[in-house]
Amino acid sequence: MKKKSIAFQSDIVIDENGEIYVSFLGEDLLHLAEASPSLKKVSTHQGWSSSLVKDSNRTDISKYEDCKLCPQECGFNRLKKTHPLCGDYRLRVSNFGISFGDEKLLSNNGGSGVIFLSGCPLTCPSCINKEKVHSQGTEVSTTDFYDLFEKLYEKGASNIQILSPTVHFPALEATLKNLKSSKFPLPIALKTSGHDLPKQIERFKGLVDIYIPDLKPCFSAEWSKKSKINKDYQELFIQSIKEMYKQVGKPKKSEDGSLTKGILIRYVKPDFLPPKESKKTESFLYQFKDKAIISILNNYVNLVS
Repeated sequence: MKKKSIAFQSDIVIDENGEIYVSFLGEDLLHLAEASPSLKKVSTHQGWSSSLVKDSNRTDISKYEDCKLCPQECGFNRLKKTHPLCGDYRLRVSNFGISFGDEKLLSNNGGSGVIFLSGCPLTCPSCINKEKVHSQGTEVSTTDFYDLFEKLYEKGASNIQILSPTVHFPALEATLKNLKSSKFPLPIALKTSGHDLPKQIERFKGLVDIYIPDLKPCFSAEWSKKSKINKDYQELFIQSIKEMYKQVGKPKKSEDGSLTKGILIRYVKPDFLPPKESKKTESFLYQFKDKAIISILNNYVNLVS
């Protein structure tokens, strides 16, 4: 039986200057890059390949037996059964590619290399990626996973983002240790939901260069209930940012303005929040302005009528 390939995603992105980009550029869309001067990028990356990775650190799958990786700490046995939202214990990828749709300091020059994992304990009503995060995705071996890094590296990505990592923390801890040991040359970013346990974030010390946590509209009781975030979300968020900051410090950029180290907190501002709730959320957000880059986006998508 032919092995299932990992899906590519492509999006059309129009920035504030009217420039058009193809986000998550797949092999079947490379002709668009050739036709667009904005997308032409000759990679200068060389000297690293996945063959340099020694798979010496192995995933501790016992962490999935009584799963307490996210703040819900439900204890579901993912070794025996498949959790309806989080999946089983296997590392699964929904899609991957080059994204030009992020903040410029992430997608500068070669774009951001994105690996989108499957599985998420949250049910955010605004999620536009449900078909990815709540799908079974494609099971990958550690070798397959390292190969994705090599492909994105060869395409000239400025960094590698790992999206929806929470339910895969044990596997990521092991694989990132191996990647760092191989002298992987690009910054590695962990793009989380912001709904994390600080004690889990602690395990990535020295393995992650950039943290990109989302801030949820956590002062909306209705939204919080629908998304299944914990009641102590705000305190968990504060403690997680403290741990991230302890690891990566203040944001650092390369000469071309690309983020190489630090925290970027992303808040997609809903248009339905009452002014009081909106002000409260932004006040909460700006307490981190001395530790992180604050990115407020206005492209919230309301998927609930």
